[in-house]
Amino acid sequence: MASLAELTDAGSGAGGASAGTGSYSAGPGLAARFAAAVKDVIRAHQTPAGIASAEAALRLPAPAEIEEMAASLRKRYGL
Repeated sequence: MASLAELTDAGSGAGGASAGTGSYSAGPGLAARFAAAVKDVIRAHQTPAGIASAEAALRLPAPAEIEEMAASLRKRYGL
């Protein structure tokens, strides 16, 4: 088991741990490194059959549905 900071190398170099404190800051690039690490794990566990199955089940909303939801959110949040 490892912390997110350890898995993304947040403790090394810029944006990493303060010396000896064990506290981590979200320096520039930390979110991108974390997202890349998550993508790598997902890609490592994908199979061609699994990708094909996911693609077959994918349903993107129609533009009218997106506009309807956007209008609903604008009304709800006063935007």
